[in-house]
Amino acid sequence: MVETCYTSSITVVGSVKMEKPKDKWDEADKLRCKNNAKAMNALFRAFDRTEFNHICACDTAYDIWNLLEVTHEGTSQVNDSKLFQLESEFEKFKMEVDEDVDSMYTRFNKIVNDSRILGKSFSNGDLVRKILRSLPLKFNPKVTPISESHDLKSLQIENLIGNLKTHEVELRIQNKSITWNQERKLWH
Repeated sequence: MVETCYTSSITVVGSVKMEKPKDKWDEADKLRCKNNAKAMNALFRAFDRTEFNHICACDTAYDIWNLLEVTHEGTSQVNDSKLFQLESEFEKFKMEVDEDVDSMYTRFNKIVNDSRILGKSFSNGDLVRKILRSLPLKFNPKVTPISESHDLKSLQIENLIGNLKTHEVELRIQNKSITWNQERKLWH
């Protein structure tokens, strides 16, 4: 990260601040200029043409960094707004009836990870309880035993997802069996 701002060397003549001519630079001035040029070069080379066009007018690596930070992370007001939206999505989160556990968990993780990036943290217990509350009715036979037999604060979310995927496979097997039996009755 570019933490300090390179500024050209300034000299004071009387009460007027002026840029120090390059032939008057000391070793510290030269080193600052060299480090700024290296940082700018690295930043310019790291981006495609579109991004380069946004940053090429900047005079220092520090200016480039600040522009990129605002462009990609947004201002604190934008981040607060994003976090508010993510919190709302988290509160309203439900697994869709026709959705599989993997898809649900991917959507859930996106909300959680995006929230973490913006500074919101969740305890493992909060995440486990939220997933259990978000499941459709077909998972009720699994939710009750999990809730009763585990300390939800210490239940690892990966173990919960594994249990739910197992139940999902069992439901598919039952549905195939029921369908097969119904078709068999039609033919007899």
